[in-house]
Amino acid sequence: MELVAKIILRNDTALLSDVLIKEFTALGYSMIQIHAIMDTLGLTVKRAHHTRMELEEMRRVGQRVDVPMKDILHAIVARDNDAILVSRDRHFRQIAHITKAFIPENLE
Repeated sequence: MELVAKIILRNDTALLSDVLIKEFTALGYSMIQIHAIMDTLGLTVKRAHHTRMELEEMRRVGQRVDVPMKDILHAIVARDNDAILVSRDRHFRQIAHITKAFIPENLE
């Protein structure tokens, strides 16, 4: 909840990408439930759809690094939408050349 509070206090927008939606639906959430969660938290949300070029870049990067493809795509979509990527996942260190990932505590 600290991260959500920081997003709200900074008046930031949460990026809801196709990749993130797939992760939520894999956990059993419907689109209605996903939107209800965002609304309940009081987050301003921007929807981001990945492009064919981003998928191609994901595949190229994936051939060079041992990082899950979805994580590579998260990083690319965040970079291309000028978003701050927040994650504790160590895989993002290997693809920091795409975009830097921050842990919630390091956000100002």
